[in-house]
Amino acid sequence: MRVKNGYPKFNEELHEKLLKDGWRELKEPRSFKSLVVLSIPFIIINVLIGQLIMGMFTQDYILSGTINSEQFLELFVFIPIVLIVVHELIHLIFIPNFIKSENTYIGLTSCGGYVYTKEAVTKYRFCLVSLAPFVFLSIILNAILGTLGLYNAPLIAFIFFNSIGSSADIFGLTLVLLQVPKDACLIMNGIRTYWKKMDPISLE
Repeated sequence: MRVKNGYPKFNEELHEKLLKDGWRELKEPRSFKSLVVLSIPFIIINVLIGQLIMGMFTQDYILSGTINSEQFLELFVFIPIVLIVVHELIHLIFIPNFIKSENTYIGLTSCGGYVYTKEAVTKYRFCLVSLAPFVFLSIILNAILGTLGLYNAPLIAFIFFNSIGSSADIFGLTLVLLQVPKDACLIMNGIRTYWKKMDPISLE
């Protein structure tokens, strides 16, 4: 695993090699702006899911009134920073052999954190990596906090910010589920994703 600033760049030579070897490009947004716009429905769905779970335990999930500078820093600076780290680490631990891999990266961009691997992964593994932070933080952690009565403003903000931040993950997951067959692997080249149907025996 390596730590890196800036998202890995698209490699035209690798692109040509992948296409020559039978890999197919996933139909997906080619810019961050398009990704954000197309992820808006998933932001709404994710937040509603988090709110529904929270509503099973409390109705006090709307931050009301004025907040002072200390609370502002906690809710809108400290909590997002902690969330980025935790969210990306959860992605990371589901990538096979991430500790020893020289082709797996974790880093920051101006838009937030990211985890990236140059290794091919199965469709199942890709879906697991994409879904894990939303499931663990916005669903499981949310339910645990509610059951134990531990909700407070920072934790509520943490859950809702994660639901919003997971929208691009869920959008990407949806594209893969709709376009990629079961017995397939996926590989990344910068912001582009490719898939190829594989022999089931060769899959993990």
